[in-house]
Amino acid sequence: MLEYCMDIDQTSTFNSFVTMSELQKNLPFCPISVGHYLAKEKYFTKRDNLQNYLLIVTTGGLGEIKTTGERYLLERGSAVVIDCNEYHEYNTKKGHDWDFYWVHFQPLNFQSYHERLIKNLTCVTLRNPVAVEGFMRDLLSLSFTPHPLNYLQQSNLLSNIFTEMVCSAETGNETKKTRMDVEKLQSFIRQNFKKELHLDDFIKEINLSKHHLIRLFEKETGITPYRFLHLCRIQRAQILLKSTEKSVTQIAYEVGYNDVTVFIRRFKSFTSFTPLAYRNKPVQIF
Repeated sequence: MLEYCMDIDQTSTFNSFVTMSELQKNLPFCPISVGHYLAKEKYFTKRDNLQNYLLIVTTGGLGEIKTTGERYLLERGSAVVIDCNEYHEYNTKKGHDWDFYWVHFQPLNFQSYHERLIKNLTCVTLRNPVAVEGFMRDLLSLSFTPHPLNYLQQSNLLSNIFTEMVCSAETGNETKKTRMDVEKLQSFIRQNFKKELHLDDFIKEINLSKHHLIRLFEKETGITPYRFLHLCRIQRAQILLKSTEKSVTQIAYEVGYNDVTVFIRRFKSFTSFTPLAYRNKPVQIF
């Protein structure tokens, strides 16, 4: 099936290859058609059973894509590859324009990228969108001058784009995992700050090396895991000092300190007050 509305600005441009040379057919990647669309609000395409792949790189505005039961927003700096044999639809998001480069290409040697970019429809946020936009611009420019050297450059440009997409996806996954690990450790510390915790307990919780754990935690939160532990203790102590009549010693033990002197020193380093001075400090109402 094929349904579409070509609601695009007259400055949009594209080019198609009517025939492919033997050289093109034997290159790792072979573009069939390539273009740059400035799409307006009514633009859309619905399609299946097309025996090639489609790469879309969004450089402005907003688009949407739906295939294999998933829907994604196509924002500036994102890229996606679609298997056009499967049903898919893409369109300008309502109320917006959509500026994007696209290229249909033959899947001559795409299997190594398929699992990461196609299997579950991954819309990738690019690490270096400016570079990828430049690759797409060069790809379009080269398409207007048939020449063996240009065919080689086009194949290389597509390879660079796909590699950048895979690296961007892996970086995104690693960032997400890092954030999840840090959040998991924060939750563990909040629930167990009254206990005597050591670095080995942190390592066991999220299974990272000592230096890697400290570096990632500090990168995400701005403080070390140990400082976060003491912060949780001091914040609880502040509540107890203001809401109970418990002694400083009792509160010290309750929040995880076995030495009241250490507790007082830690408390002052975080609040600039001793526990008793903090208790007697008037509550400010704003």
